[in-house]
Amino acid sequence: MIHLRLRAKALALLLFITLFSGSLTGQCTAMPAEPACSGTALANNTNINGGSTYYSNGGTFTGLNLNGGTLILCSGTTTLSGSFNSGSLIVKTGATLSTAISQIASGCSLYNYGTATFSSGLLVNSATACMNALGARVNITGNLTGNSATFVNYGGVVATGTLGDWQSSGGICQGNQAKLAVANISWTSINTWVQTPSGTSCISYTGIATSSNFHTFSGDVGTNVCEKVGASDLTGNGSWGSATLTKSCTNCDITLPVELLSFSVNCAPADQSKIEAQWTTASEINSSSFDVEQSADMVNFKSVAHMNGGGNSSVMLEYSVVFSRDERGIYYRLKQTDYDGKNTYYAVAAPSGCSHKNIVKVMNNTFMIDKTSLDLTGGELFDVTGRLLKMYDFTQLPIGISQFTIDDLPSAVYVLRLEYSYYKMENKN
Repeated sequence: MIHLRLRAKALALLLFITLFSGSLTGQCTAMPAEPACSGTALANNTNINGGSTYYSNGGTFTGLNLNGGTLILCSGTTTLSGSFNSGSLIVKTGATLSTAISQIASGCSLYNYGTATFSSGLLVNSATACMNALGARVNITGNLTGNSATFVNYGGVVATGTLGDWQSSGGICQGNQAKLAVANISWTSINTWVQTPSGTSCISYTGIATSSNFHTFSGDVGTNVCEKVGASDLTGNGSWGSATLTKSCTNCDITLPVELLSFSVNCAPADQSKIEAQWTTASEINSSSFDVEQSADMVNFKSVAHMNGGGNSSVMLEYSVVFSRDERGIYYRLKQTDYDGKNTYYAVAAPSGCSHKNIVKVMNNTFMIDKTSLDLTGGELFDVTGRLLKMYDFTQLPIGISQFTIDDLPSAVYVLRLEYSYYKMENKN
């Protein structure tokens, strides 16, 4: 019953957005509250139909069909292929969407609180809602275009191609301090299709800008257009309108507070009951501290190590911290905190480099144990949410090789825990 009530509340929020996301006047539509993770674990070839909710904590999934239901990306990087036909896709804080799906179509909604990466451009085509939260990031390889829909941006958006003409109606609604960086800008069909109803926002381009039909770009002085050094002036018979233009602009860059180069978690070589976390940053801006957080389910995290950040740094900094191993910790992520208290979540990793005297070999849905000694007494198998599925008793195993399979479980990725070692298993039935 609790899950049903949470789901109903989330759907009510999405309905609110459906009713009020069609206007560019007044204020940009407010982001709804981030929903909790719930539903059924995502698998390949899933049809997410109306009334159903699925979730993912990372992985690669093919054959997805979003057909009226809700998909929540809770953590990790989820790579999707298939189609977004209708329904809601929610990318939570700390989660990453990676997809070549290039259209948010009629009846479909995207709410991004984390990172959304589109490798084949993005067309916001009569979408019910397309929203990017404060502190969130959208990366687009290709063009950003739209038709009869509003893309609401409170965070950062980067497109390697053209910010194209919005057709029929709608456009871009920028929240205060929102940033959008593109290579080119071109519009012909709609007047004042980019707006900043309150505060200031910035849109930068590095290449060319073209306009026709005497249409204006924006009716708000808070819309700052940053013509980057080397970019061409606007051509055609349109105009920037009331937007504030800065030529040879050097700011308006979209940056994360920390540029993270690497993050790894390993069993300490000298003591398998200890974990060593290491990470390297290329630069840091107002970086107060780092926390290494641990989780058994990739949903609920707690801090297990804390270190001061580098403040403002433009050189490479390396960090390393060793802490006691909690057997309930399957996953680790890095949290960075600014001086103003804002948090940014980076990579999620499982520990590696762990070993014991027993030789273990894992091949997809099968693992083999060469029990050369008697110290390995048992093991546990979890799904990616941290739910315990199987317990193994190895106390009666003979010396030599024993084989185990997980053929009786659905197709999915699993985690096998043997003492301080973790192994990825995958059933492909």
